[in-house]
Amino acid sequence: MEIRRYVEPEPSVTVEQERSGSNRWRSARREACVATHRLMALVIPCTEMTKVVLVVLALVAATPLAHAQRAEADAAFERGRALMKSGDYEGACEAFETSLRLDPTIGTVYNLGVCHEKLGKLASAYTEFKQVAERDSNKARAADAATHAAALEPRLTRFKLIITEATVGLVVERDGVDITAFADQVIPVDPRRYTFTATAPGLAPFTTVVDLTREGATIEVRIPALSTKTAPPPDAPPAAAGYPRSLAQRPFTMPDGMYELGAASRLSTSDTMFQQAPIDAFVAARIGIQQFEMGLAASFHNRYAEVTTTRPTWWRSVTGTLAYAITPMFAGRLEYRRYHPIGDLGQGSDLAIAMLRKYLVAPRIALAGSAGFVFQQRGDVNELVLGSTFGPQITATNALSFEVFADLGVAVGGELYSHTLELGVSAQGLYAITRDLDVFARGFVGLLPAVENSSSNDFRSVTIGVNWRP
Repeated sequence: MEIRRYVEPEPSVTVEQERSGSNRWRSARREACVATHRLMALVIPCTEMTKVVLVVLALVAATPLAHAQRAEADAAFERGRALMKSGDYEGACEAFETSLRLDPTIGTVYNLGVCHEKLGKLASAYTEFKQVAERDSNKARAADAATHAAALEPRLTRFKLIITEATVGLVVERDGVDITAFADQVIPVDPRRYTFTATAPGLAPFTTVVDLTREGATIEVRIPALSTKTAPPPDAPPAAAGYPRSLAQRPFTMPDGMYELGAASRLSTSDTMFQQAPIDAFVAARIGIQQFEMGLAASFHNRYAEVTTTRPTWWRSVTGTLAYAITPMFAGRLEYRRYHPIGDLGQGSDLAIAMLRKYLVAPRIALAGSAGFVFQQRGDVNELVLGSTFGPQITATNALSFEVFADLGVAVGGELYSHTLELGVSAQGLYAITRDLDVFARGFVGLLPAVENSSSNDFRSVTIGVNWRP
C-alpha cells in the first residue's frame, strides 16, 4: 500500500495544484481577496482598516516561507522513504522526524512508527500507531495502524515508579526528564538502560540505573526515603588535584597509578650500644595499584657502629612491603625485612603485620596510629613483639607539617630480649616544596628500656631525607 504524507485531495484538484497552485486557482483567490477588501471597507473604520491591511500583508508575506518549509518537509520525507527501503532505519527515522518538525502530517507519523518498530523502539512506535489509528481520515491506513498497535501492545516494556515515602519538594527524573507526576502509573518505554534520580531540598540525592529491556515485562522502580545530607566522614581528606601537600591529609597508600621515590640518611647515637655513631643511608620506592601499594626499600652502612679497619659489608637491609587501602585513611600492611643479605655480619629478619588508621579531626589536624606485631629473628634466636604507634599530625602552613608520635613495643615471647617494654618518642617536620617534592627531618628518642644508672634509654637518632613523586 502506498503511503502519502497528505490526505488525498478532492478529485477536482490535482496533487500538483494542491502543492504549487495553477493560474485559475490564483485568479479565484485574488478575486476573493478583492471582494473581501471591499466588504471590510464598508464596515470597518479607516484606522482599523489600516491594522487589518497590515495583518493581511504579513500573512501574505509569510506564505512563501510556509511553502518553502513544506518543500523541505517533502524532501526529508522522501529521503526517509528511500533510507527505509535501503535498510538504514536510523537515518530514516531522523529524516521522518525532520519532516514532522517542519510540517506535521499524519502520514509522516505513520512512517515514523514503522521506522521505530524496525529499530526496536516499540513504545515510540506504539504511540505513533495509536495516534494514526485515532486521527487519520485515511480509513485503510488508520486500520493498518490499529493492527500494528494491537500487535505491539503485549510486547511493550513498562515501568512503574514507586515512591516509598512522600517527601516535600521531591522530584524524580528519568534521564533528566521530570516524571514525578507518573508515580504509581504503568508507563511504556523503549527498551534500554535508564538513570533515575530523586532529589529534595535538604536531603541527599538518590540515583539508580535500571535495565528496562525485558520485552512484555513491567518493572518496578522504587525510590527509597531520602536520607539527610551528611558531612564527609572525618577520615576522608578533601579532594585535591594530585597528592596532598598537608601531612594530615595524606592517605596511607599511594593513589592508583602514582609512585614515589625516596632517599634519606640517619645518624644514630648510643653510649651503651655503639662504639661510634653509625650513619646509614636509605632508598625506597612505592607505587599504588588500584587499592594496593607495593614498596621496596634498601639501607646501606656509611659508617659502622664498631670501629674496624675492614669493611665486612655495605648492604644493611632490604625490605619489601604490601599494603591494602580499605579506605584512604584505613589500611593494612605486610612488611618483610632481611638484614645483611650478603657479607660477614650477622643475618636476621623481621616479619611485621600492622593496621594503620587516621582520623581527620579538622582540616589541618589528624590523629594517626598503628597496631600490629613483628616476629624478629637474629641468628638462632627470635622474639615476638606487639607494637603500636600513636600521635597527632598538624599542618602549620600549606607547605609545612609536623608529626609527633609515641612508639610502644611489648616483647611477649622469645629469647632475643631480656626486657619486656620498649618505648620511644619521634618528632618529624615535613616541608612540601611542591606538591610532588618533600624534604623532611625526623628525630627519635628512646625512653625504655632504661640503661644502667639512668631512668631512660640512651638511644637517639636523626634522619633527614627527600621524597619525590614524578
